[in-house]
Amino acid sequence: MQTVVQQWGDLMEVTGGALNLDPSKSYSYLVEYVWKHGKRIASDADTGDFDLVTRNADNEYISLTRLNCNDESEMLGLWMSPSGNKMKMINSLRLAAVNWAAKLRLGRSSQAEGWKALHTTISSKLIYPLLALTLTEKECTSVMAPTIRTALLKAGISSCISSVVRRTPTQSLGLEVPNPFMAMGTARTALLVEHCWQKHQPANSFKSL
Repeated sequence: MQTVVQQWGDLMEVTGGALNLDPSKSYSYLVEYVWKHGKRIASDADTGDFDLVTRNADNEYISLTRLNCNDESEMLGLWMSPSGNKMKMINSLRLAAVNWAAKLRLGRSSQAEGWKALHTTISSKLIYPLLALTLTEKECTSVMAPTIRTALLKAGISSCISSVVRRTPTQSLGLEVPNPFMAMGTARTALLVEHCWQKHQPANSFKSL
């Protein structure tokens, strides 16, 4: 791993760059998986004084910050950890939903504009990271609740309307409100099917595409 880190830094120097050694940008995990109650659980590996170092822009060797396997770190808008801890990600999504709902409630958009925004703006933001997460239906409902409640009221629809009607497609006289839990499941299923398909293709099959 030290060799990989060193070579990565060398390649960046060739292009005129350097590793950003800000602890929020460059860090490492050292994880050991153990079996507990029939499940594989991530835990911090006990390696003594093991350390990963790299050079900064001033050609000085600096140790990379090591995080605990339960510490969530942000990457491309996602908060993730080796242990599967997802509280920061859930809180981040919930905060985005609450802020959006507050702006919609105080704004002057029409009923049609408010309802359209639910489907085209905030729902896309909330669904984007779900492919990399494993949230329960209850967690997805909690994240989406502020946006749905506010959008329904903005559109002149009772917020007490049945969830069955809310989630039913418009072709079946429903409201077709975005469902993050279903979106997460279908997206992950599609990715799994694509992975399996590519894995079983002959090595030269992509040349003809």
